[in-house]
Amino acid sequence: CRSLRQGLVAALLSFSCGLVMAVSPGTVAPAFSLKTLDGKTFSLADFKGRWVALEWVNPECPFVQKHYNSGNMQETQRFAAARKVVWIQINSTTPAHKDFKSPPQMRDWLVAMKSQP
Repeated sequence: CRSLRQGLVAALLSFSCGLVMAVSPGTVAPAFSLKTLDGKTFSLADFKGRWVALEWVNPECPFVQKHYNSGNMQETQRFAAARKVVWIQINSTTPAHKDFKSPPQMRDWLVAMKSQP
C-alpha cells in the first residue's frame, strides 16, 4: 500500500491546457486523471473523501528552487503526510519547453531534493 501511495503521490503530468476552471472552496473538484512516473493512470475519484494537495512542479522555476533548496517544501510535505493528506506532484512544464524533464529525470530530481510526499 505504501509503494502504491508513493507512486500515486509522486504522480507527474506534463500538460498544456488552455482550459482554466475556478473551483470555489467547499465545492466538489472537477474529475481528472493523471499518470504516475511509472505510467500508471489514476484519477481524483480514487481519493474520494480524502484531502488532496496538488503541487505544480517545474524544477527550473526560481520559486520551486527556493522552496526545495530551503527544505520548506519537504517540511510542508511531511506535515501533510502526517495528517494523511494525499500529495500529488504535477510536472507543469510542457514537453516542448526547454526545461521539461522526462519521468526518469523528474524522479531523479525528486530523490535529489529529498521530496517527501
